[in-house]
Amino acid sequence: MTAIIITLFICQLHKKHKAVKLYANIPDVALLTLDSLEYNLSRLREDTTKPVVIFFFNPDCKACEMEISNIIKHPEILCDVRILFVSSASIRKIKVFLKKYPLQDLPNTTIVSDFRSEFKSVFNPSTVPIMYIYNRNRQLEMSIKGRRDSETIQKLIIRAYGNKKVE
Repeated sequence: MTAIIITLFICQLHKKHKAVKLYANIPDVALLTLDSLEYNLSRLREDTTKPVVIFFFNPDCKACEMEISNIIKHPEILCDVRILFVSSASIRKIKVFLKKYPLQDLPNTTIVSDFRSEFKSVFNPSTVPIMYIYNRNRQLEMSIKGRRDSETIQKLIIRAYGNKKVE
């Protein structure tokens, strides 16, 4: 019995480690824009002048609503960041959400649907909201699970990019 538990635990660790390796650098993942055009995550590798933040959310998630509301109230936290909002919800559902939370008005923002569940398959997000922050070399610096206030998000982005020392 103990051997079975240990084997299952090792398999889970291997699976998690393999998933992290898949998105350690921005991977090729097919997504869909709100205009139903294909958008590949690899496009984020092209522009290396801005940090990249990928924010995975669900329109039905209250914590996501609170964090997105906070981001909209404090757009300065992401003004020098290229941000991609990804949801596995339908485009119709995302558009309804955007009427209440107009993310499309934020600068440097793209909103997409994970219509084939490729993003979920590669990143395997354990919770929503979750934010992935990539450094200038487009390597994963950190993932932030759960809701955070705007000041904390800004400090983590600054720390990840080495723009300033964060206490």
